[in-house]
Amino acid sequence: MTTPITHTDDNFFAQLRMASQATGETQEQIIRRIIAAVQDDVGSRPDLAAGAKSGDELARKTVRDITVRLIQAHNDRAMSDGGVRLSDVEDIINRVLDIVIGLGPLEPLLRMPGVEDIAINGPNEALVFKDGRWHATNVTFESAERLVELVNRAISDTGRQVNVVQPLCDSRLPNLSRINVAIAPVADPSPLVTIRVFRDKVLEMGDWVRRPRPPTSASSVEPPPPPPAIHDYRDLGWDGPLTPQAAAFLEMATVADLNILVVGATGSGKTTLVQTLGRLKPADRRMVVIEDTRELRIRDQADGLPNNCVYMTTRSSTVEGVAQEVLQAHLVKNALRMRPDGLTLGEARGAEVLDLLMALNTGHKGALTTLHANSLREVPGRFAQMLQLADLKMPLSDKAVAQWIAGGFHLGLFIELDHAVRQRRIVEIAEFTGVVEGNTPSMQSLFVLERGRLKRTMFPMQRSQLLERIGHSYQEVMGMDVLAPR
Repeated sequence: MTTPITHTDDNFFAQLRMASQATGETQEQIIRRIIAAVQDDVGSRPDLAAGAKSGDELARKTVRDITVRLIQAHNDRAMSDGGVRLSDVEDIINRVLDIVIGLGPLEPLLRMPGVEDIAINGPNEALVFKDGRWHATNVTFESAERLVELVNRAISDTGRQVNVVQPLCDSRLPNLSRINVAIAPVADPSPLVTIRVFRDKVLEMGDWVRRPRPPTSASSVEPPPPPPAIHDYRDLGWDGPLTPQAAAFLEMATVADLNILVVGATGSGKTTLVQTLGRLKPADRRMVVIEDTRELRIRDQADGLPNNCVYMTTRSSTVEGVAQEVLQAHLVKNALRMRPDGLTLGEARGAEVLDLLMALNTGHKGALTTLHANSLREVPGRFAQMLQLADLKMPLSDKAVAQWIAGGFHLGLFIELDHAVRQRRIVEIAEFTGVVEGNTPSMQSLFVLERGRLKRTMFPMQRSQLLERIGHSYQEVMGMDVLAPR
């Protein structure tokens, strides 16, 4: 004999509907139906919904009681009908509470010790940044729409919402964690959610001195990782725009997260070269790609997942003016809040260069971008022109622009299309040395095109320590001078 189900409210139809469907379902389907029933019940009572949203303990207890009764109703029915009984009841209750009055699948990620950042790339991929690197999780969401609803519910107290009209949003969660959201049509996949987790424990000075260390036993201490392997391109011949030596150097520079600027005219192959360099980025890097129109494919998807490489594109305003215009300047500013390990800007063409240069001068590494110009020597003038499009309160001097370029970029590449032979040629690879001479950023050529072949110059790399941080050096590149095709 089943235990009679009682409820103090008239709104108990959700339980009755559920109790009549006890067979022919998997446990996961039953749990999802229970979640939907609890949501219906809570949503039908404004006072309970408001209390649950505000974190009221009495409301939380009421929602828990509803969940327990629904589980009991199902299990009683399943016992008599031979259906699937629900086990791990306490885990199910916590899951329901997380979804109905908490942040759903986000809750276990926010509770995970040591997590600094959370990145959600669409409904099927969630990663956490912990112990200095990104870790994949098995957390997924029912759909993109449900995830957007969850986020909007979580930030509703701030008065902000994300929607098609306003596809970019910065806000905070109830626990004070900072959250950034971008949705379609400017985000792919959608939605993109990045959370900077608020620390419950405030770090004191002693915590900076006494860093937590692993056990001292030799078996538990991980050795430092070996330097990343650089491809040997000599087997590919010597008839392309790059020599094997220059290709190896560019791979080192890309893996070492140097900021690289690719310069050339329209149709010269700038975007194609940026895509090639971007595909050399290690798989553990979080890549944010910004374009006016989607062209780049930086990282291959596996199992339909973006593998922590996400894309953002601009949007024009609607004729009615309802949907706001989203420019590359907006996207660059937003991307800096998405915890990128590498920022790729398809083409620097307007006011976005202000935020880009400021970011590159304040610690952001691994940037790739292109610029329309007829040589690397025209770069300062082109940037000065574009900075005039930014909303600056006062004019910038030529020296200030030069200092930003010198401090922001490490390498510049000039590529052109030779119409006579119908081939693309890399004419020069130069280093921005980090200093300014007069009102011009100092550059020195590392590779130049001579008699149809890219040849290394006599100049050493001034900032070779940037390669040394990944276990390589420019000396290796210089040692390739005598290499011949194998």
